[in-house]
Amino acid sequence: MLILVLVQLYEALNCYSCSGTTGCNDPFNSLGSGVSTTGTNTANTYCIKINYIGTIYRSGGTTCTNYWYSSNAYQTCCQSDFCNRTTEIKLNFNLIIILSFYVLILFLN
Repeated sequence: MLILVLVQLYEALNCYSCSGTTGCNDPFNSLGSGVSTTGTNTANTYCIKINYIGTIYRSGGTTCTNYWYSSNAYQTCCQSDFCNRTTEIKLNFNLIIILSFYVLILFLN
């Protein structure tokens, strides 16, 4: 019996990494002080940007959950090289569906 096993090969993401430095803040400056890259030798499957009361953190990681508390408290997750450089907040399509469903339930009650 021949068993064929398919292994999904992936390349780790390269993300920006910094915490609270002038280069890390918005507008982002990839050449600013304290900004480095994670390198693809790490196991990043997400690039992460966190804004915690106006202090910006950027990093890579293997797990991530988008959340939005306010314009000064949020975390965004993305899955392409250096995608955590953006100053935009992109909503996940699934999150939009869930929020729409929640609003509909509230409306019907």
